[in-house]
Amino acid sequence: MQTFAASSRPLSPTDSPAPQGVRFVVMCLMTLPPLVAALAGSGLSRLFSALIFMVFGALVPATLYIKRGAFYLALASAVLLVVSFATIPLESAAFSVDRWATFVMFLLALTAIRKSAPSASSGY
Repeated sequence: MQTFAASSRPLSPTDSPAPQGVRFVVMCLMTLPPLVAALAGSGLSRLFSALIFMVFGALVPATLYIKRGAFYLALASAVLLVVSFATIPLESAAFSVDRWATFVMFLLALTAIRKSAPSASSGY
């Protein structure tokens, strides 16, 4: 049975910092709409959609290995959501795609943070 390097406690499925189940699949799928908007757009909206795709593409898999990855993903999503309101024209299709992708990713990352937080009875 595998154990943590720093302790002799055996690993369990709940020790993974990664979001469990369907949430992780949805997080991976939410990286695709900004990619499509980046491929179809032009100018500033294309650059910003590509930036969203790159940030999500790097941080979503990082939640598998970094315990605080969901926090960083929620923080990046919130920052990208605010920046999208400030930079992309309101009537563009890229604005709608980027806004909804970052908002859904923010909500999913918040639920992952809540699930991965240690409980008071866990003894840590």
